Amino acid sequence: MPFMIQGVVGVHSIRDYLNAVSDGPQGFRVDFKRIVPHPQYDCKNVQHDIALLELVQPMGFSAHIQPSCVSSGEEDRSLVPEYGTVSGWGWTQENQADGERADVLRKARVKIWNNEVCEHSYRAQGKSNSISDTQLCAGFENGQIDSCWADSGGPLMSKEHYLLGVVSTGIGCARPGLPGIYTRVSKYVKWMKNVMGNRQ
Repeated sequence: MPFMIQGVVGVHSIRDYLNAVSDGPQGFRVDFKRIVPHPQYDCKNVQHDIALLELVQPMGFSAHIQPSCVSSGEEDRSLVPEYGTVSGWGWTQENQADGERADVLRKARVKIWNNEVCEHSYRAQGKSNSISDTQLCAGFENGQIDSCWADSGGPLMSKEHYLLGVVSTGIGCARPGLPGIYTRVSKYVKWMKNVMGNRQ
């Protein structure tokens, strides 16, 4: 039931928020009216891993809460070998026994890969992942920096504040030759517009 799921916006530290200690403007919780997964979502192959969440109440913007831009064209293909910034409150280490869930929003600058190079790199590591044109890869050849468990759904942003991708899948965290795999948001603009145009 969507009403049982809440989001938190405008918060830098989850621990401080939950303990009602503010180190900046107070964040707040939002309720969702409905959750709309992509109709072609494939859990087994992790394709079309994207959903829209409709808020119960409109949300105002502030210095700490801002919308992102979304490209509706093919401009994001020119990003190789540019970089993006991924953020989230996920695990700090692949081996959860060695790390912990971040209680402060973390971000990392990652290199965006060409899809063919990414797929070849996965296969060179003995993995059979196919990287479709609705996905993109980001990370480093030597690993070290990546999104991790529980970052799923988090944003991959360009320096111009465009939403390039959504954290989707991968193998482990920050492993050499295995960059994170993201949903390429620009491929879903038409679907997003259709969903938003059919709100009830």
